[in-house]
Amino acid sequence: MWRRPRLLIVGMLLLVIVGRADWCSDDGNREADRMLALGRQAIAAQDWDKADEYADRLIAFEHRDHGRLLRGEALFRQNRPESALEVLVKVRADDLRVDAARTEGLCLLQVGNERAADRVLQSVLQERPNDPDVYRGLAAIAYNQGNWTHAEAYLRKVIELDSADGRPVWTLGLIYYDMSVHREAEGLFREALSRNLPGDLPSQVRAQLALSLAEQKRDAEALEELERAELRILTPQQARLQIDCLRSTGRTSEALTQVNRFLARQQSDPDLLAEKGLTLLDSKQPSEAARVLEQALAVAPHDRRAREGLGRAYQALGRSADAAEQQRKLSESDALYTLLSDLTKEAMNKPWDPVVRYKMAEACDKLHKPELAAMWRKAARTAEGR
Repeated sequence: MWRRPRLLIVGMLLLVIVGRADWCSDDGNREADRMLALGRQAIAAQDWDKADEYADRLIAFEHRDHGRLLRGEALFRQNRPESALEVLVKVRADDLRVDAARTEGLCLLQVGNERAADRVLQSVLQERPNDPDVYRGLAAIAYNQGNWTHAEAYLRKVIELDSADGRPVWTLGLIYYDMSVHREAEGLFREALSRNLPGDLPSQVRAQLALSLAEQKRDAEALEELERAELRILTPQQARLQIDCLRSTGRTSEALTQVNRFLARQQSDPDLLAEKGLTLLDSKQPSEAARVLEQALAVAPHDRRAREGLGRAYQALGRSADAAEQQRKLSESDALYTLLSDLTKEAMNKPWDPVVRYKMAEACDKLHKPELAAMWRKAARTAEGR
Protein backbone atom coordinates (compact mmCIF):
# COMPACT_ATOMS: atom_id res chain seq x y z
CA MET A 1 0.00 0.00 0.00
CA TRP A 2 1.21 3.47 -0.86
CA ARG A 3 1.09 5.73 2.20
CA ARG A 4 0.20 9.38 1.66
CA PRO A 5 0.11 12.14 4.31
CA ARG A 6 -3.45 13.29 4.94
CA LEU A 7 -2.66 16.89 3.94
CA LEU A 8 -1.22 15.69 0.66
CA ILE A 9 -4.47 13.85 -0.17
CA VAL A 10 -6.51 16.96 0.60
CA GLY A 11 -4.17 19.11 -1.48
CA MET A 12 -4.43 16.68 -4.38
CA LEU A 13 -8.24 16.76 -4.24
CA LEU A 14 -8.18 20.54 -4.36
CA LEU A 15 -5.86 20.45 -7.35
CA VAL A 16 -8.22 18.06 -9.08
CA ILE A 17 -11.11 20.44 -8.62
CA VAL A 18 -9.24 23.59 -9.52
CA GLY A 19 -6.83 22.36 -12.15
CA ARG A 20 -8.48 19.57 -14.11
CA ALA A 21 -9.56 21.80 -17.01
CA ASP A 22 -5.97 22.83 -17.69
CA TRP A 23 -4.74 19.21 -17.56
CA CYS A 24 -7.21 18.05 -20.15
CA SER A 25 -5.60 20.29 -22.77
CA ASP A 26 -2.36 20.02 -24.71
CA ASP A 27 -0.86 22.07 -21.94
CA GLY A 28 -1.84 19.22 -19.65
CA ASN A 29 0.28 16.80 -21.64
CA ARG A 30 3.23 19.14 -21.39
CA GLU A 31 2.63 19.44 -17.67
CA ALA A 32 2.55 15.64 -17.36
CA ASP A 33 5.91 15.44 -19.10
CA ARG A 34 7.25 18.12 -16.76
CA MET A 35 5.99 16.23 -13.69
CA LEU A 36 7.60 13.05 -14.99
CA ALA A 37 10.91 14.86 -15.41
CA LEU A 38 10.68 16.27 -11.87
CA GLY A 39 9.86 12.81 -10.55
CA ARG A 40 12.91 11.39 -12.29
CA GLN A 41 15.04 14.09 -10.69
CA ALA A 42 13.68 12.96 -7.33
CA ILE A 43 14.60 9.35 -8.17
CA ALA A 44 18.13 10.43 -9.11
CA ALA A 45 18.36 12.15 -5.70
CA GLN A 46 16.88 9.02 -4.03
CA ASP A 47 14.03 11.12 -2.68
CA TRP A 48 11.51 8.31 -2.86
CA ASP A 49 8.70 10.17 -1.06
CA LYS A 50 8.92 13.04 -3.52
CA ALA A 51 8.94 10.65 -6.51
CA ASP A 52 5.89 8.90 -5.06
CA GLU A 53 4.16 12.24 -4.64
CA TYR A 54 4.67 13.10 -8.31
CA ALA A 55 3.42 9.65 -9.37
CA ASP A 56 0.27 10.11 -7.26
CA ARG A 57 -0.39 13.53 -8.73
CA LEU A 58 0.02 12.25 -12.28
CA ILE A 59 -2.41 9.39 -11.68
CA ALA A 60 -4.91 11.70 -9.95
CA PHE A 61 -4.92 14.00 -12.97
CA GLU A 62 -5.72 11.13 -15.36
CA HIS A 63 -2.15 10.80 -16.62
CA ARG A 64 -1.99 7.25 -15.35
CA ASP A 65 0.68 6.00 -17.74
CA HIS A 66 3.03 8.80 -16.76
CA GLY A 67 2.44 7.97 -13.10
CA ARG A 68 2.87 4.23 -13.60
CA LEU A 69 6.08 4.76 -15.52
CA LEU A 70 7.48 7.01 -12.81
CA ARG A 71 6.45 4.60 -10.05
CA GLY A 72 7.93 1.63 -11.89
CA GLU A 73 11.24 3.42 -12.40
CA ALA A 74 11.32 4.37 -8.70
CA LEU A 75 10.64 0.78 -7.61
CA PHE A 76 13.37 -0.52 -9.90
CA ARG A 77 15.88 1.95 -8.46
CA GLN A 78 14.89 0.77 -4.96
CA ASN A 79 15.77 -2.83 -5.95
CA ARG A 80 12.15 -3.96 -6.04
CA PRO A 81 12.02 -5.35 -9.60
CA GLU A 82 9.01 -7.64 -9.11
CA SER A 83 6.86 -4.73 -7.89
CA ALA A 84 8.19 -2.52 -10.68
CA LEU A 85 7.21 -5.08 -13.32
CA GLU A 86 3.63 -5.23 -12.02
CA VAL A 87 3.32 -1.48 -12.58
CA LEU A 88 5.28 -1.10 -15.82
CA VAL A 89 3.33 -3.72 -17.80
CA LYS A 90 0.24 -1.52 -17.40
CA VAL A 91 1.83 1.39 -19.29
CA ARG A 92 0.04 1.55 -22.65
CA ALA A 93 0.77 4.99 -24.13
CA ASP A 94 2.81 4.68 -27.32
CA ASP A 95 5.06 7.61 -26.44
CA LEU A 96 5.95 6.05 -23.07
CA ARG A 97 6.07 2.39 -24.06
CA VAL A 98 9.78 2.34 -24.97
CA ASP A 99 10.72 3.91 -21.63
CA ALA A 100 8.62 1.34 -19.82
CA ALA A 101 10.06 -1.55 -21.84
CA ARG A 102 13.60 -0.36 -21.12
CA THR A 103 13.04 -0.58 -17.37
CA GLU A 104 11.05 -3.82 -17.75
CA GLY A 105 14.03 -5.42 -19.45
CA LEU A 106 16.40 -4.34 -16.69
CA CYS A 107 13.92 -5.63 -14.07
CA LEU A 108 13.69 -9.00 -15.84
CA LEU A 109 17.48 -9.19 -15.81
CA GLN A 110 17.52 -8.40 -12.09
CA VAL A 111 15.05 -11.20 -11.28
CA GLY A 112 17.05 -13.69 -13.37
CA ASN A 113 14.70 -14.04 -16.37
CA GLU A 114 17.51 -13.40 -18.84
CA ARG A 115 15.80 -14.91 -21.89
CA ALA A 116 12.85 -12.52 -21.58
CA ALA A 117 15.17 -9.64 -20.64
CA ASP A 118 17.21 -10.18 -23.79
CA ARG A 119 14.09 -10.17 -25.96
CA VAL A 120 12.75 -6.95 -24.40
CA LEU A 121 16.08 -5.11 -24.44
CA GLN A 122 16.72 -6.08 -28.06
CA SER A 123 13.38 -4.52 -28.99
CA VAL A 124 14.28 -1.34 -27.08
CA LEU A 125 17.59 -1.21 -28.93
CA GLN A 126 15.70 -0.78 -32.19
CA GLU A 127 14.29 2.49 -30.85
CA ARG A 128 17.20 3.53 -28.62
CA PRO A 129 20.43 2.55 -30.40
CA ASN A 130 22.57 4.76 -28.14
CA ASP A 131 21.31 3.82 -24.68
CA PRO A 132 24.32 2.65 -22.61
CA ASP A 133 22.18 0.96 -19.93
CA VAL A 134 20.50 -1.23 -22.56
CA TYR A 135 23.92 -2.31 -23.82
CA ARG A 136 25.04 -2.95 -20.23
CA GLY A 137 22.08 -5.25 -19.70
CA LEU A 138 22.64 -7.09 -22.97
CA ALA A 139 26.36 -7.45 -22.16
CA ALA A 140 25.53 -9.00 -18.78
CA ILE A 141 23.16 -11.50 -20.39
CA ALA A 142 25.64 -12.44 -23.11
CA TYR A 143 28.45 -12.80 -20.56
CA ASN A 144 26.37 -15.06 -18.31
CA GLN A 145 25.44 -17.24 -21.29
CA GLY A 146 29.09 -17.61 -22.31
CA ASN A 147 28.48 -15.66 -25.50
CA TRP A 148 31.65 -13.61 -25.12
CA THR A 149 31.68 -12.42 -28.74
CA HIS A 150 28.40 -10.56 -28.29
CA ALA A 151 29.36 -9.49 -24.77
CA GLU A 152 32.49 -7.85 -26.14
CA ALA A 153 30.54 -5.99 -28.84
CA TYR A 154 28.02 -4.67 -26.30
CA LEU A 155 30.74 -3.66 -23.84
CA ARG A 156 32.66 -1.79 -26.51
CA LYS A 157 29.48 0.12 -27.31
CA VAL A 158 29.09 1.04 -23.63
CA ILE A 159 32.72 2.19 -23.56
CA GLU A 160 32.04 4.35 -26.62
CA LEU A 161 28.88 5.88 -25.16
CA ASP A 162 30.14 6.40 -21.59
CA SER A 163 33.82 7.28 -21.74
CA ALA A 164 34.07 7.95 -17.99
CA ASP A 165 32.88 4.56 -16.70
CA GLY A 166 35.67 2.07 -15.98
CA ARG A 167 33.39 -0.90 -15.23
CA PRO A 168 32.74 -2.05 -18.82
CA VAL A 169 36.47 -1.79 -19.57
CA TRP A 170 37.23 -3.95 -16.52
CA THR A 171 34.61 -6.54 -17.55
CA LEU A 172 36.06 -6.68 -21.06
CA GLY A 173 39.47 -7.24 -19.47
CA LEU A 174 38.05 -10.19 -17.53
CA ILE A 175 36.81 -11.73 -20.78
CA TYR A 176 40.25 -11.45 -22.35
CA TYR A 177 41.84 -12.83 -19.17
CA ASP A 178 39.52 -15.85 -19.25
CA MET A 179 40.46 -16.37 -22.91
CA SER A 180 44.17 -16.23 -21.87
CA VAL A 181 44.81 -13.14 -24.00
CA HIS A 182 46.79 -11.59 -21.19
CA ARG A 183 48.54 -8.72 -22.97
CA GLU A 184 45.17 -7.35 -24.12
CA ALA A 185 43.69 -7.97 -20.66
CA GLU A 186 46.54 -6.01 -19.08
CA GLY A 187 45.88 -3.01 -21.30
CA LEU A 188 42.17 -3.06 -20.50
CA PHE A 189 42.76 -3.28 -16.74
CA ARG A 190 45.13 -0.30 -16.95
CA GLU A 191 42.57 1.65 -18.96
CA ALA A 192 39.84 0.80 -16.42
CA LEU A 193 42.04 2.18 -13.63
CA SER A 194 42.31 5.48 -15.53
CA ARG A 195 38.49 5.81 -15.52
CA ASN A 196 35.85 6.12 -12.79
CA LEU A 197 35.50 3.01 -10.62
CA PRO A 198 33.16 3.12 -7.59
CA GLY A 199 33.85 1.74 -4.13
CA ASP A 200 36.60 -0.84 -3.78
CA LEU A 201 36.67 -1.67 -7.49
CA PRO A 202 40.07 -0.01 -8.06
CA SER A 203 41.64 -2.52 -5.64
CA GLN A 204 39.92 -5.44 -7.37
CA VAL A 205 40.98 -4.25 -10.82
CA ARG A 206 44.58 -3.76 -9.67
CA ALA A 207 44.62 -7.29 -8.21
CA GLN A 208 43.32 -8.62 -11.54
CA LEU A 209 46.04 -6.65 -13.31
CA ALA A 210 48.58 -8.41 -11.07
CA LEU A 211 47.17 -11.78 -12.18
CA SER A 212 47.50 -10.88 -15.86
CA LEU A 213 51.10 -9.73 -15.30
CA ALA A 214 51.94 -13.00 -13.54
CA GLU A 215 50.52 -14.95 -16.49
CA GLN A 216 53.07 -13.07 -18.64
CA LYS A 217 55.88 -14.10 -16.22
CA ARG A 218 56.32 -10.49 -15.09
CA ASP A 219 56.38 -11.55 -11.46
CA ALA A 220 58.10 -8.53 -9.89
CA GLU A 221 55.55 -6.21 -11.53
CA ALA A 222 52.72 -8.49 -10.40
CA LEU A 223 53.91 -8.30 -6.79
CA GLU A 224 54.11 -4.53 -7.03
CA GLU A 225 50.54 -4.21 -8.36
CA LEU A 226 49.21 -6.62 -5.71
CA GLU A 227 50.84 -4.49 -3.02
CA ARG A 228 49.40 -1.30 -4.57
CA ALA A 229 45.94 -2.88 -4.44
CA GLU A 230 46.12 -2.60 -0.64
CA LEU A 231 43.73 -5.52 -0.13
CA ARG A 232 42.84 -6.10 3.49
CA ILE A 233 42.34 -9.84 2.95
CA LEU A 234 43.67 -11.83 -0.01
CA THR A 235 41.51 -14.47 -1.67
CA PRO A 236 43.13 -17.91 -2.11
CA GLN A 237 43.76 -17.04 -5.78
CA GLN A 238 45.47 -13.77 -4.83
CA ALA A 239 47.42 -15.48 -2.06
CA ARG A 240 48.58 -18.12 -4.51
CA LEU A 241 49.63 -15.38 -6.91
CA GLN A 242 51.70 -13.69 -4.20
CA ILE A 243 53.42 -16.92 -3.16
CA ASP A 244 54.09 -18.01 -6.74
CA CYS A 245 55.63 -14.63 -7.59
CA LEU A 246 57.80 -14.74 -4.47
CA ARG A 247 59.01 -18.18 -5.52
CA SER A 248 59.62 -17.08 -9.09
CA THR A 249 61.71 -14.11 -7.94
CA GLY A 250 63.89 -16.31 -5.73
CA ARG A 251 62.31 -15.35 -2.41
CA THR A 252 61.59 -18.96 -1.45
CA SER A 253 61.94 -18.55 2.32
CA GLU A 254 59.52 -15.60 2.29
CA ALA A 255 57.10 -17.59 0.13
CA LEU A 256 57.11 -20.48 2.62
CA THR A 257 56.47 -18.11 5.52
CA GLN A 258 53.56 -16.52 3.69
CA VAL A 259 51.92 -19.77 2.63
CA ASN A 260 52.11 -21.14 6.16
CA ARG A 261 50.47 -17.96 7.42
CA PHE A 262 47.65 -18.33 4.89
CA LEU A 263 47.20 -22.03 5.64
CA ALA A 264 46.86 -21.28 9.35
CA ARG A 265 43.52 -19.68 8.42
CA GLN A 266 42.51 -22.02 5.55
CA GLN A 267 44.11 -25.36 6.31
CA SER A 268 42.56 -27.45 3.53
CA ASP A 269 42.53 -24.94 0.67
CA PRO A 270 43.87 -26.91 -2.34
CA ASP A 271 45.37 -23.85 -4.08
CA LEU A 272 47.41 -22.93 -1.02
CA LEU A 273 48.43 -26.54 -0.37
CA ALA A 274 49.61 -26.81 -3.98
CA GLU A 275 51.64 -23.64 -3.61
CA LYS A 276 53.21 -24.88 -0.38
CA GLY A 277 54.13 -28.15 -2.07
CA LEU A 278 55.78 -26.33 -4.96
CA THR A 279 57.64 -24.06 -2.54
CA LEU A 280 58.93 -27.08 -0.62
CA LEU A 281 60.04 -28.59 -3.91
CA ASP A 282 62.00 -25.42 -4.66
CA SER A 283 63.54 -25.75 -1.19
CA LYS A 284 64.87 -29.24 -2.05
CA GLN A 285 62.42 -31.02 0.25
CA PRO A 286 60.84 -33.50 -2.21
CA SER A 287 59.50 -35.90 0.43
CA GLU A 288 57.56 -33.20 2.29
CA ALA A 289 56.58 -31.62 -1.03
CA ALA A 290 55.12 -34.91 -2.27
CA ARG A 291 53.04 -35.28 0.91
CA VAL A 292 51.56 -31.78 0.64
CA LEU A 293 50.93 -32.02 -3.12
CA GLU A 294 49.13 -35.32 -2.61
CA GLN A 295 46.84 -33.51 -0.14
CA ALA A 296 46.17 -30.76 -2.65
CA LEU A 297 45.40 -33.17 -5.48
CA ALA A 298 43.06 -35.22 -3.29
CA VAL A 299 40.78 -32.16 -3.26
CA ALA A 300 41.58 -30.71 -6.71
CA PRO A 301 42.82 -33.61 -8.86
CA HIS A 302 43.02 -31.56 -12.05
CA ASP A 303 45.34 -28.82 -10.77
CA ARG A 304 47.91 -28.95 -13.56
CA ARG A 305 50.77 -27.27 -11.74
CA ALA A 306 50.29 -29.40 -8.64
CA ARG A 307 50.23 -32.56 -10.77
CA GLU A 308 53.42 -31.56 -12.59
CA GLY A 309 55.04 -30.73 -9.25
CA LEU A 310 54.12 -34.10 -7.78
CA GLY A 311 55.65 -35.84 -10.78
CA ARG A 312 58.89 -33.92 -10.22
CA ALA A 313 58.85 -34.75 -6.51
CA TYR A 314 58.42 -38.46 -7.24
CA GLN A 315 61.20 -38.31 -9.79
CA ALA A 316 63.51 -36.68 -7.21
CA LEU A 317 62.64 -39.48 -4.78
CA GLY A 318 63.45 -42.16 -7.34
CA ARG A 319 59.82 -43.22 -7.76
CA SER A 320 59.85 -43.35 -11.55
CA ALA A 321 56.69 -45.43 -11.95
CA ASP A 322 54.71 -43.02 -9.75
CA ALA A 323 56.14 -40.08 -11.74
CA ALA A 324 54.97 -41.70 -14.98
CA GLU A 325 51.50 -42.18 -13.50
CA GLN A 326 51.31 -38.45 -12.82
CA GLN A 327 52.03 -37.81 -16.50
CA ARG A 328 49.18 -40.11 -17.47
CA LYS A 329 46.78 -38.32 -15.11
CA LEU A 330 48.00 -35.00 -16.45
CA SER A 331 47.01 -36.12 -19.96
CA GLU A 332 43.52 -36.96 -18.68
CA SER A 333 43.18 -33.49 -17.20
CA ASP A 334 44.43 -31.87 -20.38
CA ALA A 335 41.80 -33.75 -22.38
CA LEU A 336 39.05 -32.41 -20.11
CA TYR A 337 40.38 -28.85 -20.34
CA THR A 338 40.50 -29.17 -24.14
CA LEU A 339 36.90 -30.42 -24.14
CA LEU A 340 35.82 -27.46 -21.99
CA SER A 341 37.64 -25.04 -24.30
CA ASP A 342 35.95 -26.54 -27.37
CA LEU A 343 32.54 -26.38 -25.69
CA THR A 344 33.16 -22.75 -24.74
CA LYS A 345 33.74 -21.90 -28.40
CA GLU A 346 30.60 -23.81 -29.34
CA ALA A 347 28.60 -21.93 -26.70
CA MET A 348 29.70 -18.62 -28.19
CA ASN A 349 28.30 -19.72 -31.56
CA LYS A 350 25.08 -21.03 -29.96
CA PRO A 351 24.04 -18.33 -27.48
CA TRP A 352 20.73 -19.94 -26.49
CA ASP A 353 21.55 -23.65 -26.79
CA PRO A 354 20.98 -25.38 -23.41
CA VAL A 355 22.52 -28.70 -24.52
CA VAL A 356 26.03 -27.33 -24.94
CA ARG A 357 25.77 -25.58 -21.56
CA TYR A 358 24.74 -28.79 -19.81
CA LYS A 359 27.76 -30.46 -21.43
CA MET A 360 29.95 -27.69 -20.06
CA ALA A 361 28.49 -28.25 -16.59
CA GLU A 362 29.32 -31.96 -16.84
CA ALA A 363 32.88 -31.16 -17.91
CA CYS A 364 33.23 -28.80 -14.94
CA ASP A 365 31.94 -31.55 -12.63
CA LYS A 366 34.64 -33.88 -13.92
CA LEU A 367 37.23 -31.13 -13.38
CA HIS A 368 36.00 -30.73 -9.77
CA LYS A 369 34.86 -27.15 -10.37
CA PRO A 370 31.43 -27.07 -8.65
CA GLU A 371 30.93 -23.29 -8.85
CA LEU A 372 31.53 -23.25 -12.61
CA ALA A 373 29.29 -26.29 -13.04
CA ALA A 374 26.48 -24.52 -11.15
CA MET A 375 26.97 -21.40 -13.29
CA TRP A 376 26.64 -23.34 -16.55
CA ARG A 377 23.58 -25.26 -15.33
CA LYS A 378 21.95 -21.95 -14.48
CA ALA A 379 22.83 -20.68 -17.97
CA ALA A 380 21.32 -23.84 -19.48
CA ARG A 381 18.08 -23.39 -17.55
CA THR A 382 17.95 -19.77 -18.65
CA ALA A 383 18.39 -20.87 -22.26
CA GLU A 384 15.46 -23.22 -21.77
CA GLY A 385 13.38 -20.32 -20.51
CA ARG A 386 13.19 -21.63 -16.96
